[in-house]
Amino acid sequence: NKIPQFKFHPVGLAARCSTLKLSPPIDEQEGSWSGFSDKPSALEVPTVDLETLMRQNGHNHIDLLKLDIEGAEYEVMDGLLKKQIPIRQVLVEFHHGIIPGFRRGQAARLIFRMALAGYKLLDQAGNNHTFLLPARIFEKRCSIIRTPP
Repeated sequence: NKIPQFKFHPVGLAARCSTLKLSPPIDEQEGSWSGFSDKPSALEVPTVDLETLMRQNGHNHIDLLKLDIEGAEYEVMDGLLKKQIPIRQVLVEFHHGIIPGFRRGQAARLIFRMALAGYKLLDQAGNNHTFLLPARIFEKRCSIIRTPP
């Protein structure tokens, strides 16, 4: 991509900076690799948490975060809620019923926690959810978080 503001980082977004073994897709037609099986054909990739990625890029807030990260969304969203990272809009696909081992209750708990954090659920289509943080809460969080040096 030749847009100067657009930067590609060859890392996986996760709850912590580490590495993750990604296994080939369960369904080859679908094509999504995931970190939730231990097949010998797994690839090891570096991961970074959202706060670190923001710091590396000099960002103090996010306008739009789109998560379709094959089950890792539960831990990533848990971290962004705990740290109160200022994110205006979150679009997330929950993977209960798609990837073995994830239950609808996990998504329900996160949806409830998003509401407690001030987010409004704007839309739900299947496992895809759109949340919006009202301007007054977003601006307050942005004023608390300072851009790192």
